[in-house]
Amino acid sequence: MQKQPTFRSSVARQEILVRTYETPTVYIISITGSMTGRNGAYILKAVERLKNISKTTVAIEMHNVLHIDSAGLAALVNTRKYLIERSYRVVLVGCVEAVRQALSLTRIEALFPIYPTIHSIP
Repeated sequence: MQKQPTFRSSVARQEILVRTYETPTVYIISITGSMTGRNGAYILKAVERLKNISKTTVAIEMHNVLHIDSAGLAALVNTRKYLIERSYRVVLVGCVEAVRQALSLTRIEALFPIYPTIHSIP
């Protein structure tokens, strides 16, 4: 039986909810809402608060992100940069088709391994 994730924190601002929790092997940043110029900075702020994470992989869970604009894409890239500089592996999980298209058109998908579910991350 899989151990339940441990809830860590959440930030809700301007049409976005950013929650963080962990499984035995992955630290997860779960995003709900549209990632836009109005709220993209909240993702990086949530990540900057992370301290003493024992996991080496950080997954950005995007199942509930139905829209992403250029500022939201920039927030993803900045979040990745911040985490990579601290030696974390960063992956995206559960991107819906509209988000995948935005990642593909901008070629940002090349920066992130993308998995369908948390449990499919090797």
